[in-house]
Amino acid sequence: MNNNSRIYGVGGGKGGTGKSFITASVGMILAQQGKKVLLVDLDLGASNLHTFLALGKPRVSLKHYLNKEAQNLNDVVMETAQPNLYVISSSGCSLEIANLHYAQKLKLIRAIKKLSYDYLFIDLGSGTHYNTLDFCLLSNEGIIVTTPEPVSVENMFRFLKSIYLRKIKAVLRSNNLNIVCREYLNEISDSQVKSFSDIIGFVRQYDADNGTNIEKCIKDQKIGLILNHFRWQVDKNFGHDLTKICNKHLYFDYHFLGNVSSDHKIGDATMRDRVFVNEYGYAKTATEIHTIVRALVNETYEADLSLPLVS
Repeated sequence: MNNNSRIYGVGGGKGGTGKSFITASVGMILAQQGKKVLLVDLDLGASNLHTFLALGKPRVSLKHYLNKEAQNLNDVVMETAQPNLYVISSSGCSLEIANLHYAQKLKLIRAIKKLSYDYLFIDLGSGTHYNTLDFCLLSNEGIIVTTPEPVSVENMFRFLKSIYLRKIKAVLRSNNLNIVCREYLNEISDSQVKSFSDIIGFVRQYDADNGTNIEKCIKDQKIGLILNHFRWQVDKNFGHDLTKICNKHLYFDYHFLGNVSSDHKIGDATMRDRVFVNEYGYAKTATEIHTIVRALVNETYEADLSLPLVS
């Protein structure tokens, strides 16, 4: 990976939480601040990132790279009207693209890691498909977008548990642990993961040193939470409370980035082919996104620890 690039997977587990809107808005603001930013739409089969950027129909997309019409991933990077802001769209890809073969996924991940930008944001699809989880784990930094609705929060926790289990399996492989440990984790599903200590305790029965390494690698995963579609009826501390629960039970390093208020002007901007944070920079929602950007820029993270993918 380019050591100067900060890569964030932007996910949430459920469709409709506003991942693409957040990705587009944060990328736009960072570019306006002079950062070189690339947004990669990996919501495969349901691409709409370009819509929030008012780009119209993209002339090139990820399909040209995956179909080998473009030899290099840089060949499908599009410039935008905003200096410093670039996009890789998956618009126009077939619906089957969501089920990338393992070799295609590896090729795409390796290509993304070679790109050189100040910030890369990966707009992920919904669900807990292995491809989505591996794209989310492209680096040790991520953003989870949820809404206050119970179904959205439930899906967020399921998504985080799936990432957690996926990463543990990758760490096991990278440490060449006893096959018994790998079989133990392969036999349990994300819904059966009860506590980090239970799994680490099992691993330490076979290799205490590697168990310690696993604990460190897992806790090196840093995830920022954003509560989108926030409304006045919701407790203002709800997002902070969710973050505390995540830190207590899901054992990554979570931090709350902020609330983003619901605003009908978002839909208005999209309908008029405008970028919300440009068209309505005075709005409370735009101000909240600026605050989130400041939180991202000011965070200090350790270097990425590369892990092998689990097939």
